[in-house]
Amino acid sequence: MKKLPFLYLLTVLAIVALFGCDDDSDSTAEEDQADDDDNDNDNDDSTDDDNDSADDDDNDDSVADDDDDNDNDDSTDDDTSIEPEREWFFDAQGRVALYHGVQIIQQRDPYISWHTEADYDRLVEWGFNSIRLGIVWAAVEPEPGVYNETFLEQLDERIAWCRERGIAVILDMHQDLYGEKFNGDGAPAWATEDNGLTYVPWEPWYLNYLQPALVAAFNNFWRNRNGVQDAYVAMWSHLAKRYADEPAVLGYDLMNEPFFGTYLPLFVFDRFALEPFYRNLATAMRTDDEDAWFFVEPAGAVGAGLPCHLGLPDVPNVSYGPHLYPFVSVILSVYLGLPLEIEFVLDAIDRTARRMAAPVWVGEWALFNGQTVNHEQYMRDATRLLDEHLASWSYWVYNKDDNVGLLDPDGNERAWVLDAVSRPYPQKTAGYPESFAFDPDAGIFTLVWTENPVATGPTEIYIPRRHFPGGFILTCSDPDGEGSYTWNEARQVASIEANRQIARHSVMIETMK
Repeated sequence: MKKLPFLYLLTVLAIVALFGCDDDSDSTAEEDQADDDDNDNDNDDSTDDDNDSADDDDNDDSVADDDDDNDNDDSTDDDTSIEPEREWFFDAQGRVALYHGVQIIQQRDPYISWHTEADYDRLVEWGFNSIRLGIVWAAVEPEPGVYNETFLEQLDERIAWCRERGIAVILDMHQDLYGEKFNGDGAPAWATEDNGLTYVPWEPWYLNYLQPALVAAFNNFWRNRNGVQDAYVAMWSHLAKRYADEPAVLGYDLMNEPFFGTYLPLFVFDRFALEPFYRNLATAMRTDDEDAWFFVEPAGAVGAGLPCHLGLPDVPNVSYGPHLYPFVSVILSVYLGLPLEIEFVLDAIDRTARRMAAPVWVGEWALFNGQTVNHEQYMRDATRLLDEHLASWSYWVYNKDDNVGLLDPDGNERAWVLDAVSRPYPQKTAGYPESFAFDPDAGIFTLVWTENPVATGPTEIYIPRRHFPGGFILTCSDPDGEGSYTWNEARQVASIEANRQIARHSVMIETMK
C-alpha cells in the first residue's frame, strides 16, 4: 500500500511530540496537573482516577463526575450520560444518508486513472454509493494561475459517469511527500518552497518526511510563504466554482493527511497551522459553492488513535474525515485478532466528532495484503466495527496492481477484500439509524431505526447477491402488511415503506438456504 509505513513514522513522532501535552482541544487551564483520562484537563485534580469529587469534566453538574465522557453529563452519579445527538448526512428528502465508497486515483502523470465506464458499473454492483476521487494540485494547476482544462474535462467525464449511476463524488486533493519535487504527489514544483535545500531521496520512501527540504516545504506552506497557501486556496476555489451546480459532487476532501512539519506538539499544529488554514479555505470556497460538504482531515497520525485538537471552520456542512490505520497492526504487520485496537481508534474518532458536532466520514482505511498476518480477519472485524459506529467510509483502493486493491494484478476480484467491503447496509434511512449489523457466516442483516417526521421516501437497503445468492427473506417489525418493500434488481436495493405512525422499526434480512 502507498502509505502505511509512513504512519509508523508519523505515529512515533507524534507520540514523542505529545509528551506532556494536553489531550483535549478545549483545555485552557490546569495544564500542569495530571491527566484524569477524561479527554480534557479543565479543573483536573492531581490524581489519575477519573472518579474524584472535583469537577473534572466539561458541562458537569454539581454532583461528582458520573462517567468517563466529558459532554452533557446527567445529574446522577450512575455512569449513564446523556449522549449529545449524533450528526448525520441527509439527502434532499430528509433521510439519513450513509456512504460506502472506495478510492479512485492516479497520483502521477497522466493523472487520470485507467478506469472505464464499465468499471464504474462495477461500483454499483458492489454497493458503493460514493467514491473518493483523487486529484492532485500538479494536475489542476501545472503553472501559476494556469488551470489544466484538458485534465478538468477528463475529470468532468468521470463525474458524469457517477451522476448517471447515482454515485456521490468526494473530490480528494491528494498529497504524499508534499509534491512531485520530492518524488511524491501533490503540489507542483512551482508551489514548493523548500528554501533551496538539497534533496537526495532516501529509502524506504517514507523516511523522506524527515528530509529538511520537505519539512521546509510544509513549514512554508503553513506560513504562506510567497503566497503558496493563497495559491492553494485559489485553486480549490476554481474547482468549487466549476462544480457548484454539479449534483454528483457531494463535497471536497480539502487535503490528504496534512503533515505537521516542525509544528509540534500536535496541539500546536492543529490550532496554529491546520485550523486557520481550513478556516480560510472553507470560507473562501463557501462563497463559490454554497451547499457542498467540506471534509476536514486531521494529521495522519490521528488515524492510529492519537487525539485531534482541531476546531472546525464556522461554515455549514463540514464533516470530520479522519483515516483508520490502527497502530499495532500497522507497525507489526500482524493483526493479533484483537478488535479492541480498531475500536480504540473509532472511539477516538467518535469523541472528536461529537465535540465538533460533525458527521463522520472515515476517508481511508485498509491493510497490507500478504504482509499483515490475519489480514482477512482484520477486514471482517474492521467492517463490523465500522457498522457498529454507524460510520460512512471510503476504502483504499480500487486498483488492480496495489496489494490491498479490490482487484488482483490480472483484474479479477480480490474476494477476501470484496466479501468484506461489499456488504449490506442502509444507504438511505427514513429516520435515524440506531444500529445495523451483518453476520456473514449466518447470512443475517439487521437494522433498527426510529422515525423522523421530516423524512420522506422509503428506507433503502443494499442487499448484495454475493452474500444472498439464493435470495432473501425480509421481515419487518411493523404489523403485517404495514412494512412492505419493493426490490430493484439492478441496484440490489430493497426500498421499505414502513408505517410512519410507529416510532421505532426493525428489519431482519435472512439468506435463503
